[in-house]
Amino acid sequence: MNCGALSTPKEPHLEAAKLFCTTYGDAWVWTAFAPLWRLVLAFVVGKRTQANANLLLERVAHVTTAAIPFFTSDQLAAYRTALLHVYGQWQQPPRQGTRGRYPARRRVPSPDLARRPGRQAARARGGGGSDH
Repeated sequence: MNCGALSTPKEPHLEAAKLFCTTYGDAWVWTAFAPLWRLVLAFVVGKRTQANANLLLERVAHVTTAAIPFFTSDQLAAYRTALLHVYGQWQQPPRQGTRGRYPARRRVPSPDLARRPGRQAARARGGGGSDH
């Protein structure tokens, strides 16, 4: 059997396959789920980027009340920025002196947005690891 003859017809399709893999190969399904009601609040299909994290939380904020929902995550750094983007409050830092420009405004967590790392949250619910 001639392996070279088999690979020749596949080569034109190789570029299309490479394009497909670079476009769709790293796709994630981001979901926001309300377990009490067994309801998917929002979803985004795409790469693990800051823009998709922001989009997911914007969609969650659009379908929920003004109260901030309970969030759990896999500690992706984009979630913190997305939470501030959607649920944060603008703050004007004070000027350090009498000269120069004011510092740029920035988003800070609202008082309702409490951060609990995973292990502490598990302990607060009564569960947690073996190092109590």
